Amino acid sequence: MVARIVDCPGKHPREPLTWYRLDELDPCRVLDASCWRCGPVSYELVSYGGAYAVRRTDRKPRAVFATPRVRRTQADEWWHALMLGAAT
Repeated sequence: MVARIVDCPGKHPREPLTWYRLDELDPCRVLDASCWRCGPVSYELVSYGGAYAVRRTDRKPRAVFATPRVRRTQADEWWHALMLGAAT
């Protein structure tokens, strides 16, 4: 029997930004997300009405963190830097 190899189609960031722990989650719209299946941490680019942030979810222990809410251009810069492993 031949084992089937499936490539992960997700995005895998290397370096995190500075994060603030979230005790409660405000409603938001997820605009983009990293792969949540392949590791213990996943990231989301989210929109809170007219403000944007990057959110990080750690699975063990379960915790959610986020960057400060900023304009879309700043959040996009953080998101792209995070996805490329060059976050500031």
